[in-house]
Amino acid sequence: MDMDAESWIQGYFTGVALHNHLRTPQAHPSVIASMSATGIAADLEWFADLSGVAALTALSAEFTGNVSASYSSDGVSYTNPVPLPELLRVNPSALSGGTRLWFRFHLADDAADLTNFTLWGVFSNEEAV
Repeated sequence: MDMDAESWIQGYFTGVALHNHLRTPQAHPSVIASMSATGIAADLEWFADLSGVAALTALSAEFTGNVSASYSSDGVSYTNPVPLPELLRVNPSALSGGTRLWFRFHLADDAADLTNFTLWGVFSNEEAV
């Protein structure tokens, strides 16, 4: 899929920095990272920093239209693209294998919106320095 420069969007968002001083794991899942893109036909590449994350517990998304996605644990080898509802059914613990997780989304046309894509999880203990 070749997209012109205007249609190729890259993003990096993380919630980990907000939790730098936690000394105990979260009892309930917290937002690990979130992104959105609407009103464009485009390929989106995005990664989440999983440093300090003990486990991913859920994926959620708000979207309309034809949105497909693939993911990678190394930023090089991606899974085959699947419709976003299929990715949302994947066990989140199967996704993480390192300190970063990359995603590629394809919004098929201007009617496709990815209003919100969120990773949920729990943070690990921080050792006292």
